[in-house]
Amino acid sequence: MARVVRFARHGGPEVLEIHDEAPAQPGAGELRIAVEAIGLNRAEIMFRSGHYVAAAAFPSRIGLEASGVIDALGPGVFGFAIGDRVAAVPYLSWDEWGNWTTDSVVKYGVYGESAVVPAFTVTRNPDGLSPVQGAAIWCQYATAWGGLIDYAALAPSDIVLVTAASSSAALGGLQIAKRVGATVIAATRKTDKADFLREAGADHVVATEEEDLVRCVKEITGGRGFTVAYDPVGGRFLRALVDAAQPGATIVSYGNLRTEAVDLPILPMLAKRLDIKFHSLFDTVRLPEKRAACAARATMCRWWTRSRGRSGSRRAWSTPGCATARSPTSVRRRSPWSATTSRRPLLPSAPPPNSRCSRTGRIRGGGRWARGRGGRGCLRSARRRPGRGPRRGAGPGSAGPPAGPIR
Repeated sequence: MARVVRFARHGGPEVLEIHDEAPAQPGAGELRIAVEAIGLNRAEIMFRSGHYVAAAAFPSRIGLEASGVIDALGPGVFGFAIGDRVAAVPYLSWDEWGNWTTDSVVKYGVYGESAVVPAFTVTRNPDGLSPVQGAAIWCQYATAWGGLIDYAALAPSDIVLVTAASSSAALGGLQIAKRVGATVIAATRKTDKADFLREAGADHVVATEEEDLVRCVKEITGGRGFTVAYDPVGGRFLRALVDAAQPGATIVSYGNLRTEAVDLPILPMLAKRLDIKFHSLFDTVRLPEKRAACAARATMCRWWTRSRGRSGSRRAWSTPGCATARSPTSVRRRSPWSATTSRRPLLPSAPPPNSRCSRTGRIRGGGRWARGRGGRGCLRSARRRPGRGPRRGAGPGSAGPPAGPIR
C-alpha cells in the first residue's frame, strides 16, 4: 500500500486527506514513480480552492511536480528503466486545438508516495541533483525559460523588469536574465526585500508601494523604459507596465496575482507597438520541440538552489551557453527600432534589384523580400501559385501530440 493525497471538496489545506491505496499500474505510455520529494506551487493552491484553469473531479489527486525512482513501466515506454532517478515535469492535458482539459488533473497527481505519470513528462535527474532539488526547479525555471529565452529571446542588451520579484518563478526569471547578461530591474512591494533581491542578482530594486514604478524605471533607463517585462501580477498593474515600456517592448504575462478586471486603453499600446504575450509553462511541455530544448539545454543546465524556501540563493551551476538556447520555433516579436535590441528585423530591407542570391543562385527582383525555403537572402514572389495556400503548419512549429520522453 502507498499513501496518496486526495481532496473531496474545495477549500484550504484542511481539505487534503491521506489515503492508503494500492499503487496504480501504469498504462500505455505511462510509468510509475516511487516519490521521494514533491514541489509545492501556487497552481496547486488555485486548483485545490477551485480557481484554476482545470476543474477537479472528486475525490481528486493533486500535485504537478515530483522527483523519485521509477518502479514500473507501462507498455510502449522507451528510453527509461526501472531504478532510474527521474523528475515529473508539470503537465496539463489539452485537446486537439490546444485548450486545457481536466484529464490530467483527474488521472494524475503526484502528492503521495506513488504516482503514475505520462512518460513524455519525465526527465532523468542529473548526477548530484538531490530529490528535493529535482522536485523544486521545474515550475520555477521552466516557466522563466519559456517566457524569457524561448519567446522573448533575451539578450545582454535587454533591460528586464521582473515584477513580484521575490516569488518563485520571478526569482528564476531574475537569475536567468542575469545569466544571459541583461540588466535587471526587480519590482517588489516593500524595501525590506531589496537586499535579498540584490543578492539574487538584481541591478536595481523598486518598491512599488513606496515608489512610483513608472518614474523609477524611466529614471533607471534614462527615459527609455524596459525592453522585456516578466510579470505574474496582471490586473490593473498591467497599465503601469504599458507606461514603463519602451516602443517595441515585450510584456510576458504568466500569472494573475491581481484578479480585478483590466481596463486598458488601446492607443498607448498601439503607439508603442507592444507585444503582450500570455505565457504558460504547459505550452513548453505540450510542444515536443520546446520541451526537448528546455530539458536538454535550459533546465538541464541545472539551475538549482539549496531549497524552495531559499530559491533566491546564488548557488547555481550550469553548462556555459545553455541558458540562451532556444527551441527551433522561438522568435522575438520585437520592433526592429527598439533602442536596445541588436537583433535584425524579421523582414530585412530589400536587396538591390536584379542581384543574385548567393545561396540559391536565383535572380532577385520584382517580388517580395522574404525568408523562403532558399534561406536568408532569397527573394520569392508574394503571390503563390493557384491552389497553394500559405505554408502554415509547416516546419517544426506544427508538431502534433507528444512523441516521446524528455531525454
